[in-house]
Amino acid sequence: MAEKFKVAMRQKLKCVCSLCNGNKNLPEDFDLDHIVPLWSSGSNKLDNIQAICPNGHRKKTSQEMRMYYSRNRAVKYEKMKTIRLIPEDELKIVDQFINNLRRKKRQRKIDIKKGLASKYFMYP
Repeated sequence: MAEKFKVAMRQKLKCVCSLCNGNKNLPEDFDLDHIVPLWSSGSNKLDNIQAICPNGHRKKTSQEMRMYYSRNRAVKYEKMKTIRLIPEDELKIVDQFINNLRRKKRQRKIDIKKGLASKYFMYP
């Protein structure tokens, strides 16, 4: 708890998130955030910790997660010890397939409500 206030005092109780830009005071329920994320070789030392408001923390975390997943679009094969990057065209094909399945499911729900669902079922 004392470390939390050390970080806040180091910032002179100002929020340093991208939403506040250091212009607003920290709220009472401020969050601690890693400046360099742990997954990007950041540390837990106090010089890598900053105090930011909860909204700014959510925004920064979502940006970092998008960056993490865009960097790590690799599938790791344990047996071969190699990494295969998934090409963009394959990702588009998978997205199209999933969207078609969702569209068919929505259409089937509509047809069931209208009483037209018999065309989806095979009867002996």
